[in-house]
Amino acid sequence: MSDVFISHAEEDAAVALEIARGLNAAGYSTWCYEEDNDPGLSYLTQIGEAIEACQAVVLVISPDSLGSDQVTREVEFSHEARKRFVPVLRGISHVEFQNRRASWRVALGTASTIPIPPEGVSAILPRIVRGLQGLGVKPAEGERTEADRREREKAEAEPKAEERAEQDRVARERAEAKRKSAEQAEIDRRARENEEQLRRERDRAEAARQAGVKAEAERKAQEENKLGLALWQKGDVQGAITKYRQALQLKPDLAEAHNNLGLALLKKGDCQGAIAEVGQALQLKPDLLVARVNLAVAHNNFGLALLKTRNRDRAIAEFRQALQLKPDLAEAHNNLGFALLKKRDVNGAMAECRKALELKPDLAVARKNLVTAKLHKRGLALFLLTVILCCCLVWFIYPFEVGVRVYCGIGAGISGIALFAVLRSAIRSGG
Repeated sequence: MSDVFISHAEEDAAVALEIARGLNAAGYSTWCYEEDNDPGLSYLTQIGEAIEACQAVVLVISPDSLGSDQVTREVEFSHEARKRFVPVLRGISHVEFQNRRASWRVALGTASTIPIPPEGVSAILPRIVRGLQGLGVKPAEGERTEADRREREKAEAEPKAEERAEQDRVARERAEAKRKSAEQAEIDRRARENEEQLRRERDRAEAARQAGVKAEAERKAQEENKLGLALWQKGDVQGAITKYRQALQLKPDLAEAHNNLGLALLKKGDCQGAIAEVGQALQLKPDLLVARVNLAVAHNNFGLALLKTRNRDRAIAEFRQALQLKPDLAEAHNNLGFALLKKRDVNGAMAECRKALELKPDLAVARKNLVTAKLHKRGLALFLLTVILCCCLVWFIYPFEVGVRVYCGIGAGISGIALFAVLRSAIRSGG
């Protein structure tokens, strides 16, 4: 039976031996692999027995031991056997070792660590001895010399043949169980890989099927759209609308079908429906120029419909929206001018009518609206001039009526200012 088991990596053998010899000199019996391992016997069995028999474990913690699976097994076995630890740090800090081996941190619990200083192991041996004593680990009676320890350990290291055979059998069974577990794990891994491959193949097949369905739906949608165009050319507007809607049921994002449906709805007088459909076409395909033109025409027609209901403000907004989409739409300029004239904006009306005539000189209705706007302006000027003349006439007819003359002077002055404003506006607008 050894008092202390020295757990270490092969690279830390020199440090482990120095600790073992220092503890031997202090009267403790130790088990260190380099000195106490018996050749020919299973080292796993020997290490397990030594850990079971010891009172405490001195663990040399270094970068090498942290990477050693064997040392990790010794730590875990010692923890399971409820052995107490004296951790010695070599070339690593306490924080680094805790971050690298969480299982060690659990096994060691709150045990304090001691680093090996530059002076070497001899500088910390007294502290290691005090630590062991503090843990209640004391040298066994009658084992104060190295010779006594060696003789005792040699006598105890001769297990019976039956026990040795049983231990070997257990080790073989464990190895076989481990091998079978590894084989089963490999079988499971391959099964998972095969299942994943089958899933990917199913996904690819499903994607191909969906792509085929989508392509077929698009082909049928194009055919329905073409049938709608044929009916439109024959004058069957309602039939064309039906075909366009069928095309959109097959392919809701077919911009051409939305545009054609909007044009057909515009023909039927459904301006709002036309605006919605052509607007959808432009959202799906912003570079579809014919849709932009159709949307402008739809807004223009909707504005005309609003004018008929005397909703002039909304009509003006629709005309302006049409011009944003197609600034050279002469009809929209003319209609906007007419709406502005109805709102008494004579100058704005004249400007829009002139723009319409610039774009389309033969647009007779624009010329008519421009003349009407000019007449409105001239009529206002004549009215104001008539007011001024009447005020002047009253001024002279009633020379002694001071109140009357004052009112006539005020009326003539106000009318004169208004007349001046009207004439200046006319001159600026070329009217």
